[in-house]
Amino acid sequence: MVYKMLPMTTTSSAFLICFFAVAVRRAVDKALFIDGYRGVRQATRMQWFEIKNWLELVTGLDRDSLHIYAAVGVQLVVALFTRRSVASIWPWLAVIIVAFGNEYLDYQSAGDDPDALVRASEEAWRDIWNSMLLPTLLLLIARFWPQWLVGKSEDKKSTAAAAAPDA
Repeated sequence: MVYKMLPMTTTSSAFLICFFAVAVRRAVDKALFIDGYRGVRQATRMQWFEIKNWLELVTGLDRDSLHIYAAVGVQLVVALFTRRSVASIWPWLAVIIVAFGNEYLDYQSAGDDPDALVRASEEAWRDIWNSMLLPTLLLLIARFWPQWLVGKSEDKKSTAAAAAPDA
């Protein structure tokens, strides 16, 4: 039996994203259950920090560059899986949610020292700026100037050349 894929609506896309987030969170909670919820949160933060350090070491890129690449990757993957254009606001919203989630984990791992919290807050805003700049530009260009991404069609070029007066 062949199943047709149903068209994704705004509601079903949001449901899919929420369902995926809850499923991932439950899997992490189950895998890292140490000494109750507090232990799970601490283990999750440490693992996230270690993953980011590993990515930085393996790729040879600094964290600012990784923020940019990850943000564009999230935007493109969400656009692909929800079958929406990059001109849609949904892939951009997914990027901002992931960026704030990442910064929340970074802020939680800063500790209780007031100076460390101020430093983490300043770094968080810089990281969000780095993460959101390119996805925002892609959203705006795809939405308002799509011809910059795809160019003009040959029919329009030949029509424009034929209509141009001879000089």
